Amino acid sequence: MEKFINRLNDMFSHVREEFPLFTTVYEYDGKKGEITYEQSSIVGKIKPIRQNVLIMVSANMTEIIDMINSQTPLSEGDYENIRMEIVNHSMNMVKNYQYDNQTL
Repeated sequence: MEKFINRLNDMFSHVREEFPLFTTVYEYDGKKGEITYEQSSIVGKIKPIRQNVLIMVSANMTEIIDMINSQTPLSEGDYENIRMEIVNHSMNMVKNYQYDNQTL
């Protein structure tokens, strides 16, 4: 999977912010994919601790996954792992963006 993560790094384009929405954009060889998260606050029931969380509200990575499948054929069992890697990668890109731009 390390090779796949390196490919995601190569495909990652940018984070588009339309607060409270953050969209990771992936582009490669004319193919495009996007994952959108909404930043929300959760307050504890027992203690008044406020946490900011990212909730995935939409994802369209079909073109990117199809392109990867055409270059390196995927088995049925690969799709769940790839989905998780994409979600983790995009979430990390949003968190890095928030940290760099102090939008936490």
